[in-house]
Amino acid sequence: MCQHTSGAKQREVLLWDGRRAWVDPCIALLVEGINSAGLPTVASCCGHGCQPPRVDLADGRVVMIVDQATADEIAQRYAPITGEGDRTRFDAVTREVG
Repeated sequence: MCQHTSGAKQREVLLWDGRRAWVDPCIALLVEGINSAGLPTVASCCGHGCQPPRVDLADGRVVMIVDQATADEIAQRYAPITGEGDRTRFDAVTREVG
């Protein structure tokens, strides 16, 4: 949940290269975890209650945090991961993980 409107201050996190950066407190652990996994980040925003939280990676990819309905909608735009023309395996894996 976004804490930006509650007056929470930004939190300092450790980046992949040892530098520190200030990020929104509600996604600070996510940003720090991504960097500690060796995936350099270049920007992040909690969305301030208006957009989904996002973390921009140095390689051009973007990590977004969305609810299940939005994730399902996005997944429908792509071919099934099983290549079998149905979403059965995808849905099963999603339930196991989620």
